[in-house]
Amino acid sequence: TVWLYAGATAMGTMSGLNFPPEVNEAGCGNLRLIPDWRTLKVLPWASRGGGTARVICSQETFGDSNELRPPLQALPREVCLNQLAKLKEAGYQLFSAHELEFSVGTLTEEGKLDKPLFGGVDIFATLQLAKVQELAYEIEKEMYRVGIDIQTLNCEYGEGQLEITYSPTWGIDSPDHTFTYKNGVKEICLEKGYRGTFMCKPFFEGASNGGHFNHSVWTDKACISERQNAFYDPSTGGLSDFCKHWIAGLAQHAKGLEALFAPTTSCYHRVADLTWGPTRACWGFDNRTAALRVKKGTPKNTYIEARQPSATSNPYLVVAGIVAAGLDGVKNKLVIPEEAGNGYDISAGEKLPNTLELSLDALEADTVLCEALGKQFIDWFLLVKRSEVKLASAPEGTADTEDLKTRIERERALYSEYL
Repeated sequence: TVWLYAGATAMGTMSGLNFPPEVNEAGCGNLRLIPDWRTLKVLPWASRGGGTARVICSQETFGDSNELRPPLQALPREVCLNQLAKLKEAGYQLFSAHELEFSVGTLTEEGKLDKPLFGGVDIFATLQLAKVQELAYEIEKEMYRVGIDIQTLNCEYGEGQLEITYSPTWGIDSPDHTFTYKNGVKEICLEKGYRGTFMCKPFFEGASNGGHFNHSVWTDKACISERQNAFYDPSTGGLSDFCKHWIAGLAQHAKGLEALFAPTTSCYHRVADLTWGPTRACWGFDNRTAALRVKKGTPKNTYIEARQPSATSNPYLVVAGIVAAGLDGVKNKLVIPEEAGNGYDISAGEKLPNTLELSLDALEADTVLCEALGKQFIDWFLLVKRSEVKLASAPEGTADTEDLKTRIERERALYSEYL
């Protein structure tokens, strides 16, 4: 049996200690871990001198019994599993993949993030990728060894910025792959003497790190070949009513979802600098300015690219939020908004929150999301994030005079190592 501090989930990004009521009332003790043995993997990059494996665990809930208790419902992976179970009860499966950008930089003698590993914002340029091809191919090789199928590797529109995408998978495997990928990238970079970070904006020039979530919903059949894409209408070759209701749900709850999709103060640079970060709750076919970029084609390639998430976002919470909002749209037959043109235009849709504080308020006000995700998770999440807002705030009296570069450097010192 392995035990872990009961309040570990309430430890913030910057190691700030928060004490939810349940933790205090239980005496700040330990809870047993519940391993999901399906996730047992040897991590090759962590096994240079031997065999290092990992298994993803839940944590039991509070109680007096000596028997193993159900999982703690504040855990993001449990919240995700609960939503996927609701989707399955409705007769469907999620097929998805996260599409993440990250930045690589050199380190100071003290081990702090210093400068981007390469300069320029030459997106897709092969000469740009050549500057870091050894690292990129090392990541590809190591991910293949843990079952993650890399599809593309390219430099992106930011200093030291890379985008490496991988194939979609079913259900909980998708966020599990993203969890493995993000940790693997950071550890491989560290092994080579670099800092790899999914922090939204660690450097000044270019775009912030986005974390688009590509997904479709399929009928739940044991045989994968028999599953049908619920987003596709075979009678018209267009979007199904199910998909339209799903989009309506995502649009209606977009303001509350922003707290899950953009969970740090740094995330809101994507909104401010308009480098492909959405600002309004809208959708459009193949529209990079919209919050929901809808791809319409054959049964196999009709899907939604949710563009709100930053690379910082927790993959389990992205999936949980998407499914909760989408199911509400389907259940209540919500009406899809009119398709947007320019997603940054005031007429495109309701404005999304542009600070973490406003996003947290929007999540707390969204009773549908709060009920779906569970009171314990919402309480713990709001506690941790509101504490983080205070820790990440500019020193008193300097917020109005702080320039952008100073703010980015301050946030980099707070966030870059562990995101």
